[in-house]
Amino acid sequence: MKTGKSLTELAAEVERQAKSKRDFVVNSAAVTLADDGKSLGFGANEMGMTDICHAQIGTQLGIPKAYYDRMRAEQPMLLASNVNTWLRQTPTRRMVRTLDGNARAWLSDRYRPLDNYDVLSAILPVVQACQLQIQSCEITERSMYLKAVDVQRVKVVRREGAYDGGRHAQVETFQPGVVIGNSEIGLSSFYLSPGIHKVECTNLAVFKNDGIAKYHIGGRANGEGDISEYLSDETRRAEDLTFWLKVRDMLKACLAGELFDKLVAQIEAAGQDRIESKVEDVMEVTAGRFGLNEGEREGVLEALARGADFTRLGLANAVTRFSQTVADYDRATELERVGGQVIELPRNEWQRLAKAVA
Repeated sequence: MKTGKSLTELAAEVERQAKSKRDFVVNSAAVTLADDGKSLGFGANEMGMTDICHAQIGTQLGIPKAYYDRMRAEQPMLLASNVNTWLRQTPTRRMVRTLDGNARAWLSDRYRPLDNYDVLSAILPVVQACQLQIQSCEITERSMYLKAVDVQRVKVVRREGAYDGGRHAQVETFQPGVVIGNSEIGLSSFYLSPGIHKVECTNLAVFKNDGIAKYHIGGRANGEGDISEYLSDETRRAEDLTFWLKVRDMLKACLAGELFDKLVAQIEAAGQDRIESKVEDVMEVTAGRFGLNEGEREGVLEALARGADFTRLGLANAVTRFSQTVADYDRATELERVGGQVIELPRNEWQRLAKAVA
């Protein structure tokens, strides 16, 4: 899997951001995009904007992304005129999430903050109690990630018909793990998913079907007037207690022998599912099915050819192996989830994929 920050570095950055960020509930009619298209003003606040905040404003106002981006690059005053007109024409209450003096998200006033600080506070004690080894963690502009493995539990699989380069049956070693992700800016739900770590090549496949997710949706944020600051409070934290207890139970379940055995059995079965058509054609269908771009398609194809394992498992391993070469941590993590999705495909869908049927 792709490495990121150390746990100490992650915790320090999460704590820093917790002190720096502020949330506001605003009436869009009281918000103004500056003529240069670079800052957002509301009340006494004038803030820069991230690319994500720009994209969310464009989506909410129904401005096509290509047109929004072109105006932003070539005609910022036209962009400001368009945005400000529609902010006033269709006024709504929005939540503006800010960090380090920049508007980083433009969200519904029903958005329910589930912050990284709270996630770590709830998760880390269980991770430590289970003696998990944190293999990778990162915080990006989009999300926070924590990937941990139970190195004390190991299952060795001997794959008949697959060889290690000589005449010996290939042996693969697996360990159970968990992947935790959270976005503070509305790009995904909080999720906790089981993972399987392949020791020989540090591949990580993330499985979605047995995970837990919580979307950031709640009641409307309180606030009076056109602009008010949204403050977290003890009441909100108390409401989360039941959810965090469920998350802790799910984390333990992800590591339990029963689920681990089930996922390893899926992996073993995937090693028997052969690719039945021309590999290049199968990769073309795979790219379309899972949203891989041209470079990713070529990279996975190269990894598949290098591994010379032309099975469903070989394809999943090629995806997760390629993910380690991807510079963007967010995308690398998405590809680890694609690896798990290949294994989780229902049999009829796999058979279509294996025969390169779109």
